[in-house]
Amino acid sequence: MFRPLMALVLAAVAAAALSAQARPPHILPPPLTGPAPEFEVASVKINKSGEAQTRFNFNGGRIDVINMQLRGIIQSAYRVPANQLVNVPGWVNGTRVDIVAKADPKYSVQELQSMLQPLLVERFKLKFHREMREMDVYVMTLATEDRLGPKLEKSESNCEELGAQPRSSLAPPKPGELPACGTVPGGPGHMIFRGFGMGPFVQILGIATRGRQVIDETGLTGGYNIDLQYTPEALSAAAIAARGGAPPPLAAQVDPNGPDLVTAMREQLGLKLEGRKMALEVMVVDNIELPTAD
Repeated sequence: MFRPLMALVLAAVAAAALSAQARPPHILPPPLTGPAPEFEVASVKINKSGEAQTRFNFNGGRIDVINMQLRGIIQSAYRVPANQLVNVPGWVNGTRVDIVAKADPKYSVQELQSMLQPLLVERFKLKFHREMREMDVYVMTLATEDRLGPKLEKSESNCEELGAQPRSSLAPPKPGELPACGTVPGGPGHMIFRGFGMGPFVQILGIATRGRQVIDETGLTGGYNIDLQYTPEALSAAAIAARGGAPPPLAAQVDPNGPDLVTAMREQLGLKLEGRKMALEVMVVDNIELPTAD
């Protein structure tokens, strides 16, 4: 099954903006200035189904956010990586939300994301400020200046550019064809992306590094096809032996003696991850409340 890029990136809270290429990677996207476009109509409800599946879709002028963690919605709306959203009350992480809204199809995915901001302010009484804090990060650079790894190939598609186009101008893929950009689920420790820029890629890498922000300093631009396979630390032979007992269910899908993330990045993609301390701009939540029922 092939998932469209926008559903994956938004649901994983790794949405990309073209403006990211024009600003330092440790600085958050600038706040909205002036009146922002708003949804024509929007319904906001707390989801108490207890289900784990999340859906975040754009279909013409309609946006459906179903059973998404409230924290993830904030990160998507403001394009803020996980560890750059701080002072979040514990109940926010455990609260799942449904948002069904209608907007003009002329708006791009990035604009629709931004339209979630005034909705969060109005319905959840969200207030925040920004400040700089020193944090542990990974910096991603080219392992070798003159070549990329065998699993990192230049793509004809650029998902960041497609995300900035009006939804009404994007034709759906023909039957049997893959979308211009997206991800193919590969199981634990297997990331398969098409048309990804380094900006969205490092944001998703932050999930694999347990929330530790990855800063892109490769200088690579445009879209790439990426096929990265590694052994998550929790599923490695050493971790399983130390834990004892029956291996976890996902262990059967992974080579327990395979490369760790850092090694796989270098060997397969030609990219190097190096741990550093860096001052990051963070979004500090000052207030947030449960919404009143529609």
